[in-house]
Amino acid sequence: MLLPVDLHPHAIGDLNEIRIKDINSWGELTSLLRELKQDYRLQERMLTHAEYEITKKGKVEFQKWHKKHQQAKELWRIKIYELDQDVQASPYRIIYAHHPWTQGEPKSYFQVLAVVHRSLLDYDTDNELSNRITTDYNELRQIF
Repeated sequence: MLLPVDLHPHAIGDLNEIRIKDINSWGELTSLLRELKQDYRLQERMLTHAEYEITKKGKVEFQKWHKKHQQAKELWRIKIYELDQDVQASPYRIIYAHHPWTQGEPKSYFQVLAVVHRSLLDYDTDNELSNRITTDYNELRQIF
């Protein structure tokens, strides 16, 4: 069963900024996001740390955001690589959360919280962007 993959308004804003600066990367990222919504095999990998999967455009790696997982926040990231190499094809990262189904809640789903250039995100220290993502994650958790 396919789960919804929703885009947070901040992630939509991120994509709009990328579209203005780098139309080719924007096309690759939006293509991958569409594929994540439509491919059960990819969705299975979204909760498996350090798992590679081949997509139509290349190879992607799913990883836990370790510091956030240690804080009981189920945040993940996607890295995109060239298909036949271990060379990172995209400097952008997709940051997403998984909201698992529990009794009384409507459904399990993924929400993309950010699509950002790697240089803007330090996974080990707090900065404006990581704080924004954490705030969005906390707000998401409070809804249910």
